[in-house]
Amino acid sequence: MSRKRTIRAALLTAAALVALTLTAVPSNATFAKKYDLTVSPSSVASGATGVFSATYKNLSLYKLGSVELTLPPGFQKVSATTTKGTITQTATKVKVTNLNLALYYTFTISVTATAPCGTPTGSWASAGKSTNDFSGSVNFALNNPGTAQKTTVTGTCSLQFVNQPADTGVGDSINAPSGVSVRALNGASQPVSGVNVAMAATPSGHLTGTSPVATSGSPAVATFTDLALDATGTYTLTASAPNFTSATSNSFNVAGAVLGCDADGGDSYPTQSGGSADSVDLERQTGACDEDIPITITVTEDAVDIQKPFIEGSAFRMSIEWVAETAVNPVPPTQISYTGEDGSHDMQFCLADGADADTYPDLPSGEFWCITNQSVTLFETGPNAGMLQLSESYFGAGDPRLTR
Repeated sequence: MSRKRTIRAALLTAAALVALTLTAVPSNATFAKKYDLTVSPSSVASGATGVFSATYKNLSLYKLGSVELTLPPGFQKVSATTTKGTITQTATKVKVTNLNLALYYTFTISVTATAPCGTPTGSWASAGKSTNDFSGSVNFALNNPGTAQKTTVTGTCSLQFVNQPADTGVGDSINAPSGVSVRALNGASQPVSGVNVAMAATPSGHLTGTSPVATSGSPAVATFTDLALDATGTYTLTASAPNFTSATSNSFNVAGAVLGCDADGGDSYPTQSGGSADSVDLERQTGACDEDIPITITVTEDAVDIQKPFIEGSAFRMSIEWVAETAVNPVPPTQISYTGEDGSHDMQFCLADGADADTYPDLPSGEFWCITNQSVTLFETGPNAGMLQLSESYFGAGDPRLTR
């Protein structure tokens, strides 16, 4: 063989080798440093904890050496693992080094995280480098930025009353001893622990007790055991927590006192005075004692009002020492009204106890209260000389307004 033919054969062999080498490189491979990132699932309920898979794919002829993944704003990382490389992590970032990820190879970072409440969409951020220790200025570029890295937060975090407040007395713990309880729910209606729930009352300015209280236990609830109100009235409670929809309780009444009774007798309402009365004393009698009765006594310039729910079978004794008044004979009778709209009428004396099984006086027809005793004192000396003071005792069960 001639030398020329030998050289030509060698050239042909080199050309074939180059062609073979070029054929082995994928047609869509690139010398640009790029990678794809896809995060799934693409949605999560607000406040819920889920596992998110961040899958990387190298699209470059250069090896992907290391990456750093940043959680969306508001997401709270619980833990993270990787299918390749060495992982380090902080509260908001996951870094994977020593990857040496070749062309078209993939790996996945699994992140367990809790989604925020009140953030509709969050994007995962990422950075990649060719170095294995995430150093230097040579960066890989994200090839598919957009929806593949977005996580939509669905639903609404909300609060829900579990134990509603019930009628109570001034200064008494509401629903003692079990308290008022509130549940925190994520967007999937699942209870959430560790939520600091604050409590407020409407009208404001009268609520005392520990607040906020964190949800805990199973299922997670925030229990308020020492809430109390320092003034009578009709109230609602409002539970609130950051980024949670607040909840408003049923309305309830706060009375001046809550009276119960036992075999030895009933509780007494604290003595009231002022306005038209020097003193008002009320005591609950035995009977219908399966529940306590909240009562409020209000003394004004011309009346004594008693507000309480009607409990069938309950009975009360009351005495009033009215303030000094002009001496008139006969003494004008005390007026009573039961609804506030039926007009006032003269109080009647009680009737003798009849043949029924109780030991209480009988009420005159159409009456809920009656007079059991009445006395008049005429002041002979002092600043009220020439005036009289009427003292009366009563028995009844309704909700009266007495006036003089």
